[in-house]
Amino acid sequence: EDARPGAEPFDVEYRALTRDGRTVWFHDVAAPLEEPGRDGELWLGVMLDVTARRAVEEELAEREAHLRLLLEEVPAVIWSVDADLRFTSSTGGGLGALGLRPGEVVGRTLEDFFGTGDPSFPAIAAHRRALAGEPVDYELVWAGRTYHSHVEPLRAADGAVRGAVGVAVDLTDRKAAEEELRRSYELLRRADAHRRELMARLVRAQEEE
Repeated sequence: EDARPGAEPFDVEYRALTRDGRTVWFHDVAAPLEEPGRDGELWLGVMLDVTARRAVEEELAEREAHLRLLLEEVPAVIWSVDADLRFTSSTGGGLGALGLRPGEVVGRTLEDFFGTGDPSFPAIAAHRRALAGEPVDYELVWAGRTYHSHVEPLRAADGAVRGAVGVAVDLTDRKAAEEELRRSYELLRRADAHRRELMARLVRAQEEE
């Protein structure tokens, strides 16, 4: 097809509505060709039906949005570190309780974040084991809150461990509820023991009369 002189190549995606009401996506790529002896230009182009690809992309985007919403709502922290125990990502609704924003610790090491280089410190020891290829669970009290954490090796396509990824769930409220339940049970147990003792005294007093 002839085109105006000086036309530029283009690469666009657009959608169209079919006669039966379906939405179809097309990827259109075209570039002008020069042909000696012609005043105008010829176009060389290709049009692809990318409806299936767009559907997959939209589904993935929807899932990612749902996952982000869950991460923002669940009181958990998710992070990754490289082989030098340097944070490469951090996200999750639990960051707020630590006074942190998503990604704020990226670039810092675990030793710097926790303020210790002690290899026996639970978080550091767990990440070292993860770098050695072992998944690890541990519990840590930090900044006045209690976390159950799980750390896994982060592997490259060839299977080599290139870091670790972890998730920490804030158990503070659950622990507080469990402690309150334990105290309530202890009070009930003591009250029942006291009641039994009073009943025994009453029985003995009646027998002595």
